[in-house]
Amino acid sequence: MMRITTNSMLFNYQYNRMNSTNLMNNAMTKVMTQRQFSSYATNPAAATRAFKIHSSLNAAQAQYANNQTVTSKFETAWSNIQGILDDLSDEMGKVPALKGLNGTNAMEDLDSQAQVLRGAAEAIVQSMNAKYDDDYIFAGSDNRNPPFDIDDDGFITYRGIQIDNPATLGNEYLGPDGKPVPNPDSPTGGNYTNEEMLQKWAEDEN
Repeated sequence: MMRITTNSMLFNYQYNRMNSTNLMNNAMTKVMTQRQFSSYATNPAAATRAFKIHSSLNAAQAQYANNQTVTSKFETAWSNIQGILDDLSDEMGKVPALKGLNGTNAMEDLDSQAQVLRGAAEAIVQSMNAKYDDDYIFAGSDNRNPPFDIDDDGFITYRGIQIDNPATLGNEYLGPDGKPVPNPDSPTGGNYTNEEMLQKWAEDEN
């Protein structure tokens, strides 16, 4: 006949109580966290799947944030262009032009028209130099510097090149250091012209 001692009964009681407590705690943790494991060693297969899902989710969230930034940037760009078309071109361009053609004092009206159009041009340049965060929207890869300006001769420039003066488009382009920039696509090994550099910037995806 086996003899059951008091110490043996206490040991079994404590052991069973500890197991029950652990089972209850694990069950409560699963309910609260909705997780099937608390460490990688508990369930390696499920943990691996979970890590892959979390990695994919983080990548998706990062892509979503990038898409939101791009969308907001394009919305800001479109808003600026739409404002130029609606407010500046129509309201400040067409009306003074008609007044200049129909006015009784032609010279005075033309001077007034020139001042209005100059102001409109400066406003357009300012709008085209709009920024999104710290970047100039229409500056391409050189987005830390304002791209548009009006030079001393009254021509609009983009990164220093007169974009509305056909006489200078064929000239050799001079970089910020004042030196010509070699054109790797030139069959004769020549340098970029102003027109070629503008075309290169137009294809800039940044």
